[in-house]
Amino acid sequence: MQLFVTHLAAGLRSALKSQALVKEQGRLAAIFEHSMEGILTVDNALRIIDFNPAMQRLTGWSESEVLGRFYYEVLRPRDRQGNEVGLQGSPILQAFAGQSVVNREMIISARDGQRFDVYVTASCVRSARGEPMNGILNVRDITREREEEEQRSRFISVISHELQTPIAIIKGYASTLARSDALLDAEALRSRLIAVEDEADRLNKLVGNLLYASRIQAGGLQMEIVPLELPRLIEGVVRRLQAKSPDVSVTLDLPPNLPTVMADRDRVEEVLQNLLDNAVKYSPRQRSLTLACSVTGDEVIVSVSDVGMGISLRDQEHIFNRFHRASNGMIQSMPGAGLGLYICRAIVEAHGGHIWVESTLHEGSTFSFSLPRLEKAHLPMVVF
Repeated sequence: MQLFVTHLAAGLRSALKSQALVKEQGRLAAIFEHSMEGILTVDNALRIIDFNPAMQRLTGWSESEVLGRFYYEVLRPRDRQGNEVGLQGSPILQAFAGQSVVNREMIISARDGQRFDVYVTASCVRSARGEPMNGILNVRDITREREEEEQRSRFISVISHELQTPIAIIKGYASTLARSDALLDAEALRSRLIAVEDEADRLNKLVGNLLYASRIQAGGLQMEIVPLELPRLIEGVVRRLQAKSPDVSVTLDLPPNLPTVMADRDRVEEVLQNLLDNAVKYSPRQRSLTLACSVTGDEVIVSVSDVGMGISLRDQEHIFNRFHRASNGMIQSMPGAGLGLYICRAIVEAHGGHIWVESTLHEGSTFSFSLPRLEKAHLPMVVF
């Protein structure tokens, strides 16, 4: 009887261990399947035996396509500088050798050749004798984090320059005017005072855009949505532009009986002003613009076209992002903090519309945005 009880107890212990093992296996399988980070496992020959869904989404490879393949062939890892990492630099091999590999920054390639900045963590599963059996590679995509860091760095550089330039001009002219031996006629005095005023306006606009961007980020941009007649608003904006820049020609293409839209007058005016100012700034040779309106379904489309520098396809993808400035050298040399189009996008989207650009490099650009018609408006309950 005692022998039977002993065997029964041993059987129960074994069953409980099996249940715990099954439970743990289920937990690990759920983590593997539902993790937001990429996970792959390899055998001791570095050939892939598991490839989780997050890894498939990141790389574009399906699990069936990579099973049995050398993981280096699939990920094509590089260091931060973009140099290929040799086999001896393999994170999994280093984990096999007992080294710690945690959040190492690398670059991997997707199936289509696109590269991603990632953090990799490698670990080793060993046999009872301590020999490497499997390697596990955890991959976290940090591409967006890196882009945001670069944007912040670029923003600080641009803002520093944008602040220093007008301050230097104002200080220079103020110092000249303050000199007791300065002999300036009325015209020379007037030109310097105008320059000081222009630079003060430039500073004011920059600070205003910074505050505007901050409010957008904080969700504190309030709007007063009312029925709005676009033609009158557009004509007023164009009239002020031509008073400030008489050499700019603006062609208006406004259809008769343009529907009323639901919008915040001041915000829409700011979008128009920003698009027109950009069109003038980036059209140094032929300062001829077209401002057109059209009706499409439930929306009114407003477009500003120029025959200026144009924008590359690569820059078009990011042109409405905060702090982004086109990579064109001439554009980089012009004043600007990369906030204007970001603010335009936030305003338009808060109205329930959208904004986009069509452009050909060296030929010109058309920026368009949509606003809901009065009778069709379904504005968001919460706006920026």
